[in-house]
Amino acid sequence: MKRCMKYWMVKLLLVSIAAFPTGEAKGSNPTNIRGMGMARSSVASAMGFDAIGTNPANLALLESGKMSFTVLPMGMYVESDFFTYDLYSRYLKTRTPLLELPESDKQNLLQSFQSSIGHSHAEAMARLFGITLRINSTGNVAFTVDYGLFAAADIPREYARLLLYGKSPGSLFNVEGLAVQGFWARTYSLSFGQRLPHPSFLTWLAGGVSLKLIQGYGYYEVETGSASLRTLPDGSISGSVAWHARWVTVNSLSRPLDNLFQNPAGYGFGLDLGLSGGVGEFLTFGISLTNLGSIQWSTGVAERSADSVMTASEPDVFKNVFTMLKSSDDMQGGRAFSSSLPGMVRVGIAAQVDRLSGPGVFPGELLFGLEYAQSVGRRSVLSHEPRFSFGLEYKPVTWLPLRTGVSLGARSGSHIAFGFGFNFRSFDFDVATEDILWLFEGSHYSTGSVGVGMRIRVL
Repeated sequence: MKRCMKYWMVKLLLVSIAAFPTGEAKGSNPTNIRGMGMARSSVASAMGFDAIGTNPANLALLESGKMSFTVLPMGMYVESDFFTYDLYSRYLKTRTPLLELPESDKQNLLQSFQSSIGHSHAEAMARLFGITLRINSTGNVAFTVDYGLFAAADIPREYARLLLYGKSPGSLFNVEGLAVQGFWARTYSLSFGQRLPHPSFLTWLAGGVSLKLIQGYGYYEVETGSASLRTLPDGSISGSVAWHARWVTVNSLSRPLDNLFQNPAGYGFGLDLGLSGGVGEFLTFGISLTNLGSIQWSTGVAERSADSVMTASEPDVFKNVFTMLKSSDDMQGGRAFSSSLPGMVRVGIAAQVDRLSGPGVFPGELLFGLEYAQSVGRRSVLSHEPRFSFGLEYKPVTWLPLRTGVSLGARSGSHIAFGFGFNFRSFDFDVATEDILWLFEGSHYSTGSVGVGMRIRVL
């Protein structure tokens, strides 16, 4: 029982930490370390590599240097609206059987759910290779290779109640709303940003596009998971279950780094579109649509369903049903299917505040950004709640950016971001987190993130 709950509620999320120890991204570009430090308010200000996956139009905003390279930037984000590290360390890490917990601890676990369904989400990405090249005075092209993992789960509170009270004879449990989805893939992106003719009320206008070839390496999904169960006088569990799961058996989702160059189990295409512009010398705007596309899984596909009565000695529904599915003869193997990418629309503005007061008046440089982000496309467990964020980047000297910001919305509430960097003429180094408080009081928080990246510019 404890192993089952740990597997589905914790391992699904922490597998991304194991894969990338530096530490989502909330549907954003996890390798955009500058944007991470500004709470993801960078759709109007991200430049260079940061524009890829955020707003490709901003590739037209030329940085210094004719060519630049990334040095393996990495980013990770883990988020849950009901499960904290404190709960994990107190009730799961100690290996205490959940059925044997005191009543007060059981209630503490159940009260951690803010609603009838708890949601957890994890993303991690590493940029294996990246290069930008200046084509002309008004445009840049970029090529990147990213390796990422995305996972999410909806866990019903009723399932937690089953694990805690499942041995009480006569108890009834109606588990509805279970959903799990996870995949990992490599993405090759060719991006282009170019200045465009602009109306007179704009200072400049730019458009951009990214074309993506995606190689999928692992996939798992529980699309329908429900159960109506009763505890019998002898303590066993009996009732009906309805389950539909599909996965790719070629590669294990739990070991994404075993072989970086294994044969893909699926292929897909994606598209990013962006538009940005400037009003005067201090105000810019940006809008983008990213991750429009899907992956077609065709190799090693397994799809199984269950709609029957189950009797088990332990209230371990996930483990029992999965064992039943694996041993079932009702297997539809080899049937290809398509999964949508987690699409996102972003709209935002950025203001260079120091330019409002005239040259030499404001000490340093101060950038202010606002952004609204929303999932697009087919709703799934990987979809994100709307997010509103605002951020600041202050440079007391040109080579030392200090960043912070606040994001509001999403399922886990508000977060305070922080980041800094050392930005020189030919070299950048940046570090950031989207929730600085978890570094000091991590046991009480259900989110955690960190990102680090370097880049080299050829002048």
